[in-house]
Amino acid sequence: MDIPIHAMLLKQHPHFGNVQSTKNGIVAKRNIEIGEELYIDLNDMDQQFASVYFDVLHPLDPLNEDYEKADNIVNDIMEAIPYATVYETPKRKNYKQRSDRKKNPKQIPSVDAGRLFAVIKDALEEYNSKLENLLPDTTVLANSIIEKEGTAQFISNHRSVEWITKNGICLGGISYQSSCPTKQAMMEHDGGEGAFTTRSVAAGEVIATAPLYAMPVEEVPVDRNCIPAPVTGVFLCPLSFASSIQKGGGCDDGSEECSSKAANANYQWSQYNTGNQSRNDLSAHELLKNPMTGWTIDIIATRNIARNEEVFVDFSN
Repeated sequence: MDIPIHAMLLKQHPHFGNVQSTKNGIVAKRNIEIGEELYIDLNDMDQQFASVYFDVLHPLDPLNEDYEKADNIVNDIMEAIPYATVYETPKRKNYKQRSDRKKNPKQIPSVDAGRLFAVIKDALEEYNSKLENLLPDTTVLANSIIEKEGTAQFISNHRSVEWITKNGICLGGISYQSSCPTKQAMMEHDGGEGAFTTRSVAAGEVIATAPLYAMPVEEVPVDRNCIPAPVTGVFLCPLSFASSIQKGGGCDDGSEECSSKAANANYQWSQYNTGNQSRNDLSAHELLKNPMTGWTIDIIATRNIARNEEVFVDFSN
């Protein structure tokens, strides 16, 4: 099936789906707050996409049945452990006025449920790591899951602006448009969409950052401009709008016509992404087992590029 490029960037969630993947990009289904994580709802996607999502794109992502099993384990353990009654005395608001202060009874676990969860997590590690990762480590976390009415709801789907500024990357900078007709002769396939800058970019600046998806060489579509992985037999394909970047040619005669048809950008490994350091440590099998690599490349302008100008990369280099 033809997997939507934008959908490959997003995780699914059974409760917090807030966007849809379309040909033109990621579209909000409702108002989204600053710092809120974006999730797709698999019910909005093609039926075949769900199997591809769990089998190929995100094999470590929990299934709905994993959330249900985790909820049952948490509830069963917290109901089975003994509780003790303690009494809390409310603070006196007016110390000059004497009054009988009633003590409030409160039920608290009399044993540490964290030890029970540790035993279960150790047992699950070998055959269901997805379920293991959903279980809490402490009694406090278990109670919080119950208060949130389930492990699926017990996630942090909001980040502060400060966190995003420090740890986030910008996937913008380019957009889809029909590729320029004057440059079609340079391309190895006819027509199609190209990637265009959404702002002016100076030489040496990052136009955009793109996550990379691993594919076997024999499965790479002819119209995808992918790059060789550090291991034999695997190519890395940029996702999102970067997937539409067309091939540019070498050009050295200095003419205006030549300049307009030449490559104006190149790829380089993102220096900020520490995950890129693992690129020489993984085998082809390991890469293809979890193809959402976590690696990223930066698309760097090799000359000044005007706003709304098409981006070309010379893949021969």
